[in-house]
Amino acid sequence: MAARIIIVESDLFVCEDLSQILRETLERVTVIAVPDVQQALTEMQSGLRVDMVFLNGSAAQSEDAALLDLVDNHGAHLVRIGAPADRAGRTARHETDIAAPFTNDAIQAIFRNPRPDAE
Repeated sequence: MAARIIIVESDLFVCEDLSQILRETLERVTVIAVPDVQQALTEMQSGLRVDMVFLNGSAAQSEDAALLDLVDNHGAHLVRIGAPADRAGRTARHETDIAAPFTNDAIQAIFRNPRPDAE
């Protein structure tokens, strides 16, 4: 089964760059690009199984409780790109922060170093 990944990013060029890295890194992946957290919520609430959610730009600072609950309920991994290092607040159960601008290596490292409970 293909991994399903949501990218929350309003800049189409950045979204396409990240999508391409994911497609080159993962053998089977379905990428769903949405412009904002609200649209990500809509996708996840529709019953779509999601394995990972990337939040970039201003979305990386989101502490939307509904989004974090859905990420946790799906057992998904949340990746924040460019979130402030001193960010405090609620996080998802499985969360990774990476610096912006992201690099191919930074994205690929997420998959080389899976979470301890990943199957």
